[in-house]
Amino acid sequence: MWSFFELDSPYCRLITKIVHIIYLNILWLLFSLPVITIGASTTALYYVAMKLVKNEDGYIARSFIKSFRMNFRQGTIIWIIVLAAGFVLLQDYRYFSYLDYIPGKIGFALMLVLYGLAAVMVFPVLAKYDNTIRNTLKNTLYFAFRHLPSSAALLVMLCVVGYGFYSSAVVMMLFFICGGAVLACGGAFVLNHIFSIYIRREDNYEQES
Repeated sequence: MWSFFELDSPYCRLITKIVHIIYLNILWLLFSLPVITIGASTTALYYVAMKLVKNEDGYIARSFIKSFRMNFRQGTIIWIIVLAAGFVLLQDYRYFSYLDYIPGKIGFALMLVLYGLAAVMVFPVLAKYDNTIRNTLKNTLYFAFRHLPSSAALLVMLCVVGYGFYSSAVVMMLFFICGGAVLACGGAFVLNHIFSIYIRREDNYEQES
């Protein structure tokens, strides 16, 4: 019976993981409050989430703040780019919604999907790799389309959560408790697998050299 409550028991590990996820979600929400910092905050969210699912969590707040500070400039600029691209797409939607032009609507739908695939990958890529903004965007497009099923899965997860957020008060409440971190941790399993492929390739290249 007492072993059930020992620190190394599966039960205690599960409770600890849940507490870490809730704590991570609170940090993400707090650091996202100015809105303009959402990019840096989301980058830090994925930075910690990718460690959390590999049991490399350590100090949640320390890791989060470290990533937030390191990626503040790039994360903010990329967030502004994402917002600007979204604004352009919104204007396109308003334009095509008044037209009975099927090719235009199909083209818009395609651009919207491409935008979504890139948007869900850009902050994880920034969290994983130290690079320039230009190269981060280039790598984002590479990862998004080279690993299309994975990036599509991330996009579907985001859309499902987003739909639930606006259609259900319960989902909205859960989102503010742990939703963002749960979504990031769920995506982290996919992201860690993708990034590990390239880490192994780099290690093999260094050994051959």
